[in-house]
Amino acid sequence: MAKAINYIGKALMVLGVVFGLLGISSVWKDYTYRKASVVIKAQILSVEIKDIRVKHGNYYLKPTHHIDQQLTFLRDGSIDTITLKSNFILYTEARHLDNPNPVPTVEKLMNKKKYVRYVPTINKNETAFPDRIDINDNGEYEAQHKISYFFNMLFCFIFSGILHLFFRTKKSR
Repeated sequence: MAKAINYIGKALMVLGVVFGLLGISSVWKDYTYRKASVVIKAQILSVEIKDIRVKHGNYYLKPTHHIDQQLTFLRDGSIDTITLKSNFILYTEARHLDNPNPVPTVEKLMNKKKYVRYVPTINKNETAFPDRIDINDNGEYEAQHKISYFFNMLFCFIFSGILHLFFRTKKSR
């Protein structure tokens, strides 16, 4: 029994170290992508909103709106076009009753600013994500891998491994 508790404690600490290394790796990959990429303001060419409703008796189930935006931006000296597809789902009937039309209008979507982050051809060998394209409204980089997740796992596993090793019964020491 004593050996099993020792193995469990050591295994938990090893898992903590593994998660810590995974965290460092993901943070490094995000850092290299952020350094190698550039941000360009995109122009919205067209917006299409499709209303898709599934009717069950007299009640509509989860009204869904598919929003397709066609963006154009300058990529490595030439104009590139990309289609941004998103779904807008109304989850509750109360939200639907408070605001009868919560889906943004075509005019609002056309007037929004969109920024595209991409890796130029000359920097493609400097990052692990050479083909990633990020589209957002503010032009800032939003990390794909959250730092806190892996480091929280590191802390939890190492801490539980230490607790396992220090608070075992006296007979097992």
